[in-house]
Amino acid sequence: TSMVPPGPLTDGEPLSVTKRRLMEKWLTGGAGPQAPVIPCRGLDTAELSFAQERLWFLAQLHPDSAYHHMVEAIRISGPLDVQALRYALERVVGRHDALRTVFRVQDGEPRQVVLAHQTVAFDIEAEVRTEEETVAWLRADSDRPFDLAAGPLIRFLLAPLGPDEHVLMVTLHHLVGDGMSMGILFRELFACYAARTEGREPAGLPALPVGYADFAQWQRDLLRGQELERRLAHWRRILREPLPTLDGVTDRPRRGRTSLRAVSRPFRLAEPVATRLRALARDHQATLFMALLAGFNTLVHLRSGDEDIVTGSVVHGRDQPEVEHLIGFFANTLALRFDLSGGLTFRQVLERVRDSCLDAYSHRDTPIEVVAAELRPGRNGGDNPLFQAAVVGENPAGAARMGDLEVGAFDFGLDTSEFDLVLHYWETGGRVDGGVRGSVDLFEPGSVDRFTADLERLFSAVLEAPDAPVAELGPLAAPAPEPPARPATAAAVPGEPAAGGPAEAAGLSATEQEVAAVWREVLGIREVDPDEDFFEAGGHSLRAVRVLLRLRERLGVDLPVQAFFEAPTVTELAAVLDRERAAEHTGGTHEPAAPPQTGAQTGA
Repeated sequence: TSMVPPGPLTDGEPLSVTKRRLMEKWLTGGAGPQAPVIPCRGLDTAELSFAQERLWFLAQLHPDSAYHHMVEAIRISGPLDVQALRYALERVVGRHDALRTVFRVQDGEPRQVVLAHQTVAFDIEAEVRTEEETVAWLRADSDRPFDLAAGPLIRFLLAPLGPDEHVLMVTLHHLVGDGMSMGILFRELFACYAARTEGREPAGLPALPVGYADFAQWQRDLLRGQELERRLAHWRRILREPLPTLDGVTDRPRRGRTSLRAVSRPFRLAEPVATRLRALARDHQATLFMALLAGFNTLVHLRSGDEDIVTGSVVHGRDQPEVEHLIGFFANTLALRFDLSGGLTFRQVLERVRDSCLDAYSHRDTPIEVVAAELRPGRNGGDNPLFQAAVVGENPAGAARMGDLEVGAFDFGLDTSEFDLVLHYWETGGRVDGGVRGSVDLFEPGSVDRFTADLERLFSAVLEAPDAPVAELGPLAAPAPEPPARPATAAAVPGEPAAGGPAEAAGLSATEQEVAAVWREVLGIREVDPDEDFFEAGGHSLRAVRVLLRLRERLGVDLPVQAFFEAPTVTELAAVLDRERAAEHTGGTHEPAAPPQTGAQTGA
């Protein structure tokens, strides 16, 4: 699938000229000066973009996890020319530097390195399996880990379903692509295949004036000093503490990092309901996305009683024309905060959602990773410390042609989500289709069923009475079935700071002195309390990785990142290092907590 940006001009029916100009004025009103042009430097190595840096850290934390694999599969019907397909894959990989990029540590810091050439990973299966067997086989193959330092970070698998029918699966590491990248890849693949089979050069492929490494270095150079401070001032105001959570909606409390496995239920608004919802949105100078987000937030409000709600969404991140047609990880996540206090009607909810969205869109080019690192919200153990719920628009692959071949989507049902609760949607004809996903660690399957059914009923209800207070929507306002009793005292969560103040600094051992010295370097502080939690002292995930890399250089001990979450103080981390060094002499090893078993994702 390719992502639909939740912008103001993406609905099926255009706004009037007056409303369009007004919305464009609102969109650009808070964006500040126009971003400078991205220079073409022809870089073959660069710093990581902010989005890549976060994902790289997560890959160090769970190196065998397939969660950040992006997977798409297409069904190809007709007599396939396998050599022409191989040629087309090689042309696409050769055009886009990101698909030839690997990630290596240099001088203690991760860097991306663009390889001049890399053999395309294209596996061809000869055995014909049933469709059910093929689905199971593809799922297993999509979970195979990537070697980030050696590459390639994209692979292709061709499997036969029968005479003149195949499935082509693309597995891409999110470090080098996003949802829109998949759309670009398939468009170029189809064009190159058709050209090859017709004996001509591909025509109409857009020029690529810069590479992704150029973009990453440009972003790093831009977002510093006064420019960074100007952007962060907005988000400090919007995302001030305390940030709301989903605790009033879930069946179970969050206990550290979730497994990312999800329960998925189909969501649909029939054409009559969807048409009326679009009309209501247009009447309020809003979009279908905003109307769906307003309904989602209303249901969370009714279920939890919370009036302060933060919901995430995804924007494409390709605002600079130089990168519009480039494969790479540009997608950014927006934290959208809403005040639903005051006994609002649905019209009023929609207006508040619209205003909050437009405000966020005008600051959409500040990476969420920079915002989170600056604000350092309390750790919830998840991948998204600023919010846990999201609404995301998608544009699923439909029927297409690849030369003389018919091409369509091949769904093999991967149910994962980085969000605790998310509504995915897309437009099919006049309908709105999609799905609701809830974390299996926090929700019972029945709760996801009820949330989905209530969300569908809510839209029908608010369209009948858009001027009635949403609190009077009848059965929808009733609380969900009582969740299991929560223990009065939660068990300790590995990686979370224990209660109580820091102990008095005492004489430090040699290892503790080394750890403290590295902390001072990485955190930029003069004094370190040996019993203070690293993350409370200003550290975050990426700084934790830097600490471990520098300790490996100094002490020759290579610890997994999970060890830092288990031992987040100087005293505790030094003890782990001493045990590891002692174990090397006796043949033992340090065994961190097992990472969650997660599957690949198909989202943006």
